[in-house]
Amino acid sequence: MSMTGVKSYLYKYVEQPSPKNLFSPYTPEQNGVAKRKNKTLINASRTMLNGFVLSKHFWTGAVRIACYTQNRSIIIKIHDKTPYDIFRETIPDINYFYVFGCHVYIHNYEDHLGKFNAKANSGYFIGYSFVSKAFRVFNTRRQQVRETYHVTFDESMEAIRFSNTSVDEIGIDDSSRYPRDEYA
Repeated sequence: MSMTGVKSYLYKYVEQPSPKNLFSPYTPEQNGVAKRKNKTLINASRTMLNGFVLSKHFWTGAVRIACYTQNRSIIIKIHDKTPYDIFRETIPDINYFYVFGCHVYIHNYEDHLGKFNAKANSGYFIGYSFVSKAFRVFNTRRQQVRETYHVTFDESMEAIRFSNTSVDEIGIDDSSRYPRDEYA
């Protein structure tokens, strides 16, 4: 839908003679649906971040991918369709969904590679591109986020299970990581 299509839709809505629901600004009492949706997104992104080695700096990517997947997979009971299906009137393609934070191999086509140098860099999947069908990945060697099509995903259970960082690797002792037991 083009921008002019959206504008014409809004103009048609405003010009309708039927009564419209108007809401007062800054009234949290009228904001229950948005608060519930935000809480659902934050809970989903917290779960994704706690399950993998990624730091809390990637929380925006986790929220974006939670919203992206929920809009394409959760069915609204009233319409018996997903939000994507309601807005675009097509069934969404979910064949390209991948696990957030899974290990990826980023194929290296930019650097001059020697005969025995690695042909791929290691990284983590952190989302989908804003403007294309590329994937957003964090390159651990370069310590940067980039968008690329040239990735191989490793979603095996062994890769996911062993991706968690142990307490010793990040220098946090057990007493500060877990709260003290009050009754001990």
